[in-house]
Amino acid sequence: LIRLPRSVESHGKEKDSDWKEEVNLMSQLFSALAGLRESFVFEVAVPNVGEEISFYLTVSRGKEEFAIRQIQGLWKDAQADLVSDFNIFHPDGVATAVYLQEKKSYVLPIRTCLEAGVDTFSTIISNMTKIQIAGEGIALQVVVKPASSSLRKNILATRTKLQKGESLDHAVEDKGFMML
Repeated sequence: LIRLPRSVESHGKEKDSDWKEEVNLMSQLFSALAGLRESFVFEVAVPNVGEEISFYLTVSRGKEEFAIRQIQGLWKDAQADLVSDFNIFHPDGVATAVYLQEKKSYVLPIRTCLEAGVDTFSTIISNMTKIQIAGEGIALQVVVKPASSSLRKNILATRTKLQKGESLDHAVEDKGFMML
């Protein structure tokens, strides 16, 4: 369970730079965790009773202290506590789920919030605050899994072809990439 201090706009920074700084810190955390070359899960959740938004990070056993040190190194006032598994769901409720998939091919990059120039995560968080205090829960879970070395090699080769002006269809030919 990760508890981050609320951003205070009185630090002399503009609101615009605050979200960009947070994005940079999260990017550093994800990069450090990716360096472990193991899967990890980041989750934002609101339980079915209450309204506090919680952040969770799941890493392999034995990597907890590494993750906690990374979090506390990036956010000096952060608290990271080991907790038991939690359940956001109402015992008599209904669960629905969705997943996202790229429109054409996963080899194409996803536009980041820095490229878009807006804090896209704040929209997600603000919608999480709109659920009922009792009876509704919500979670957004990001599962990060390292790509195999052959997949990374194919993605880099395809990216190089695209940068040289080849069409997407031609660049992904015989690479096993999905085209929709």
